[in-house]
Amino acid sequence: VIDGVLKHCAWTSQTKVNEMISFTESEILEVKEEMAATIINEEDLEEELGDLMFDVLLLMKICQRDFNGRVSYDRALKRCAKKIKDRCPHVFGRETANTKEEAHVIWNRVKKNKNFVKKRIVRRIFDISMIFFYFIKN
Repeated sequence: VIDGVLKHCAWTSQTKVNEMISFTESEILEVKEEMAATIINEEDLEEELGDLMFDVLLLMKICQRDFNGRVSYDRALKRCAKKIKDRCPHVFGRETANTKEEAHVIWNRVKKNKNFVKKRIVRRIFDISMIFFYFIKN
C-alpha cells in the first residue's frame, strides 16, 4: 500500500520530508485528542492510530526516496528492532523487571552504557588520528 501510494499518487510523490513530518505531527495531535475525550470511541481511536502508522511508514519511505537510498526503510526497521531488543534484556534476555520503574531503570542503564561505549570509541579514533598526524608532521 505504501509503495503504491508513493509511486502512483501525485500528491505523495511530490511531498518532501519536512512536509511529511508536519502531517505526522498533526496525526499525533489527532490521536491525543481522541485519547483526551471523556468517552473514548475505540473505532475513531483505531482510525487515528492507523493514520499515524501510515504517516510514519510513509515518512520512512519518503526519507529513503529523498536521500537516494542512503536512508533505508528496511535498515530503519531493523535498527529499531535491534534497539528494542538490546534495551529490553528484561524481555529478550536474562534480566527481570517486575515493575514499570524497574524496566525503566534497565532501559536507561543499557542506553547509558551504549552511549559510553560510543564516546569511548570516538575518543580512541580521535587519539589514534592525532598520533597519526603527529608522526606525519614529524
